[in-house]
Amino acid sequence: MELTICHNYPKKNTPVKIQHRQKRDNKGANRSLTVYIQKRGALGLYSNVRYQTFKNDVSGSMNRTLDKGTYRLRFDSKKDGTFYIKGVFNK
Repeated sequence: MELTICHNYPKKNTPVKIQHRQKRDNKGANRSLTVYIQKRGALGLYSNVRYQTFKNDVSGSMNRTLDKGTYRLRFDSKKDGTFYIKGVFNK
């Protein structure tokens, strides 16, 4: 499962905070979801700036100062299953 959200930052040194909350559809399954902050490079490829793995039903946050550029959030779960995710992206 993968979901991607993109955003462009025109200024240098923009502090951002990602608040993340997730719930599994199957409470008996042991699942994790990794949230990546990725920056677009010169060739259009994205590289990881920061990532954090959240396990099972949990809330958490990530802070990062971003340079000028185009970024995306990528949500990735390696196993089958469904997560209900909710979050806030503040700058």
